[in-house]
Amino acid sequence: MRKLGRREWWAIVDGIAVAVVVSLLVLIGIGYLVLPSPAAAKVTVTGITVQINQGSTSHGTGWFGPSTRNLTVQDGLPTQVGPGQVLALSLILPNMDDVNHTIVSAVVAAPFSLDKTAPTLPAMVVTGNDDWLLVVTVVAPSGSGGGTYSISLTLNAE
Repeated sequence: MRKLGRREWWAIVDGIAVAVVVSLLVLIGIGYLVLPSPAAAKVTVTGITVQINQGSTSHGTGWFGPSTRNLTVQDGLPTQVGPGQVLALSLILPNMDDVNHTIVSAVVAAPFSLDKTAPTLPAMVVTGNDDWLLVVTVVAPSGSGGGTYSISLTLNAE
């Protein structure tokens, strides 16, 4: 067996390197090998303000309690989600009036958007129900590249 010269040895190494690079490029090109993408910036929610447009009971309080609620650290904030991902907001709405009332709609201020509610609105809250749960799912802004926000949610009742 003949010993390879220095020039022949480097020609073989160069050939193998070119074959590996070409193979990797082909695998990337056909989508079999995916390069990691930079991590998307997170959307940070530091506060949530819930405004309930409602009437008053005969005692002068709102049908569902205070008309404005500010959710903060005690409620699990701040929290982070990825751009375009959903965040579920759980709200207990007690009907403190002597008659049934309906949550007609939920509106989320930009740059967030409303995804869905559970139960679907409009939904009736019967009198005396002191633990009625409304889950409002919102979508975080997707084109912002992250950032820090406060969510503004308005509930309309009748």
